[in-house]
Parts: sequence; C-alpha cells; structure tokens
Amino acid sequence: MNDREIAVCRRQGHARRTRFQQLWSMVEAMIDEKAQLEASLERLVRRLEHDVLPVEQALAEVCRQALERLLLFSERKTLSRKRRIALTPWIDELLDVLLDVGHVDDALRDRFARHHAAVLDLALNPDSELSAWHQLERFLERREAQEARFRREFLHATEPVDEEQALSAGSDDVDSGQGEDNGTWRSAKDGAKSASQSGSARPGSDCLDDAVFKRLFRQTAAALHPDKEADIHRRQEKHVLMTRLLQARKDHDLITLMQLHERYAQTQSLLSGADERQLEGVLLQHLVVLQKQKDALADTSCLHYMAFHRFHDRDTEIVDARIADYTRRLEQRQQALQAFLNEVKTLKQLRSRLQPGYRYLSTLW
Repeated sequence: MNDREIAVCRRQGHARRTRFQQLWSMVEAMIDEKAQLEASLERLVRRLEHDVLPVEQALAEVCRQALERLLLFSERKTLSRKRRIALTPWIDELLDVLLDVGHVDDALRDRFARHHAAVLDLALNPDSELSAWHQLERFLERREAQEARFRREFLHATEPVDEEQALSAGSDDVDSGQGEDNGTWRSAKDGAKSASQSGSARPGSDCLDDAVFKRLFRQTAAALHPDKEADIHRRQEKHVLMTRLLQARKDHDLITLMQLHERYAQTQSLLSGADERQLEGVLLQHLVVLQKQKDALADTSCLHYMAFHRFHDRDTEIVDARIADYTRRLEQRQQALQAFLNEVKTLKQLRSRLQPGYRYLSTLW
C-alpha cells in the first residue's frame, strides 16, 4: 500500500490505532478469554461431578478392599520377606489411588506403615506416642538427610579445590550477606514479589493522575445518567450501569470505569493523547494481573485442576473423547481388581501370583 492509499484509508475512517487502543483491545480480549475459560471450567467441573466422580468412587471402594487384603497377607508371619517386598509396588499403587480420593484413614495408614517397616527391617515402637505412620515418616526423613549429607561429603572430597577461587567466593558471600545494599535489594525484591502475587490489586490506580480518573467518571456519568432517558426500559438499563459506575468510583476501579467509558461515553469525550499515554502503564499492569488470574483458575479446587489439565479443550468432541477414555480405563481397572479379589482369597493363591520373575513381567491384576 502506497502513501496515497494510506491517506485515502485514513480519510475513510481507517486511521492507525494508537498504542493505548491496541493495549485496550488486548485487555478486553484477555477479559473475554478469562471469562470463557472460567465458564467452561465450571461446566466441566459439574460434568465431572456427574460422570467421573461416581466411577472414581466405585474404583476406590474396590481398591480399598484389594489393599486391605494385600496388607492382611503381608501381616502373615508365614509370608517370606522376599514376597513381602514383591507386594510393595502394588500396595503403594493402591494407596496412591485412595489418597487421590481421600479414602485413607489413620488405621489404614498405620497398617501400610507396618508393612513398609517390615520390608525395611525397621522395629517400630508400639509404646511410642507417635503412630506407626509418623514413626516411619521420621525414619525416612532421617535416612534421606543422612544420604544427602553423604553425597555432599563425597562430592566435596572428590572435587579439586582452587584455593584462590574459594577465597574469592567466600569474600563475595560475606559482602552479599552483610552489606546494606544487599538488605535493601532483598527488601525491594520481597516487596515486588508480594505485589506480583496480589492478583486482586487494582494496577496503576494509585499512580494515576486523579484528574484523569475524575474526568473519565464525569464523561461516563453524563452518558449513563438515567434521568436523561425517556424510554423506560432504557432507563432501567442505565440505572444498572450507573450503579456499576458509582461502585467503580467508590472502589477506585479504573478498569471497570474505562470499560464503561469506552462503551458508552460520547464521541466528544474521547481520551486525549496525554490521557492515553498515562493509561498505557495501567493497562500493561492489568494485563499481567489478568494473566495471573487466568492461570490461577485451574487451582480453584482439585476438580478444577483435573478438569483443566486432564480434560479441557476448546473442541467439545475432544473433551467427550477424553472423558470417555478416562472412565473406560477406570472401569477396566475396577474389573481387574474385582477379578483379583474373587480369585485370590488365600495366601497359597497369592503365592502362585508371586512366582520369581512374575512382578517384572506383568501386574498383579
């Protein structure tokens, strides 16, 4: 397109959009995306509650029965330690399923802990105030800390040390840890982090010229005042919009004020170039807040997390296929566990399932 064509387009109303207008379009698009994602996740969560949760609950019931039976076999003194070790992967697998749906009580945790203690040759204290689960947990934490210390000592012993570099590094650590500048930097960093985490803050409203805010309010209020509207239905609509506007002024909610201004203010009330430049920073900050709020939607609840990460898609057919595949796999697993419960009722029948090499070739069920 040459200069003459550009001039013609501008005369026809196709003038180049300002940076503020581009940012405002991005804000509106992000608001719409966030609203659409929130609505779709809510619909999907309701569907999961109806179609998926009952299947998961049914599987959890069979998992608990299978886990209790395996733990019962593990508690038998006639079961060898080698076969008790072979049971551990399936016991852990079943416990993970139950933990996901919250079907684990303290009694089941303690039985699980006693199984692992027997595998580890760990003697639990029956007279301890701590439960078997917490005793095992403390033992594993101490062992992990000890192994980590051994790894550090091994690496320290095997790595060559440059004395000059070590002295330089130590000097840098002292300077960075005790200097006043470092404390100031850390304080500023913590402040920035806390500000970035507060998604409910209204970005830029504190640093905005109050005269701009008041002018936006006056121009929008002049367009939305219900007393100037003759049509009764339109007057009711403006009354609702005016209520939103007054609440925005009370909360100093600049984004809502700008939404109403952009949509309803008169042509002669358009923002000046100076106003737009001042508002650009506000829009950039609000884009960051909107993105954080959008990303946080998946963490609203466990079901929201599952809905977003496992099933969500813009294509409803893909969502349907994912839900159908997931529920089918749950049902197949439930049937396999039920078959195990029906077929393995004695320790002898269990031993036939734990022949040498079996656990490496297939699953218990």
